[in-house]
Amino acid sequence: QPNGNVDITWSGPPGEYAVDYSFDMTAGSWIELTDSATIAAGETSGTTTDNFIAPNQNPATIFYRVKVPE
Repeated sequence: QPNGNVDITWSGPPGEYAVDYSFDMTAGSWIELTDSATIAAGETSGTTTDNFIAPNQNPATIFYRVKVPE
């Protein structure tokens, strides 16, 4: 993406999803990127964009996870 932004796309059933990020994937290191990523009814995938952390992270290794909010 331009300016170092990252698009995160996943497949799943319709519903609300949360997207977290981590710099090292250790327990307790996950930080919420968004809690309102949605797959709409009739759709099979969702996309959200990291336009804050990704363009400003140095070094540029970032891990993402998509989950159903608890």
